[in-house]
Amino acid sequence: MQVTIDKPQDFLQYNKDDFEKLHTKQLLGILNQTRRWNITTLGSSDLLKKVVSHRDVLKSVLETRPHVPNKQEARAIRQKSAKARVRSLT
Repeated sequence: MQVTIDKPQDFLQYNKDDFEKLHTKQLLGILNQTRRWNITTLGSSDLLKKVVSHRDVLKSVLETRPHVPNKQEARAIRQKSAKARVRSLT
């Protein structure tokens, strides 16, 4: 399930419980979307403060989750697994 948050107001409707129900990759996607917003997107400094504090809540939920390997790490894991399978067959 892809979660798309186009506007800061949509992001602010989520709370910590909502974040905890989402998968880790969904949370990472939301975090990346919020990083793309700039001062012109957010407009007022009040909205900026709210988004930053809400982003901190999102990050605190992510800190409780296990690490998700990036592309290079995932490749290394697959290669190591494949080498182990080949060695066990010989």
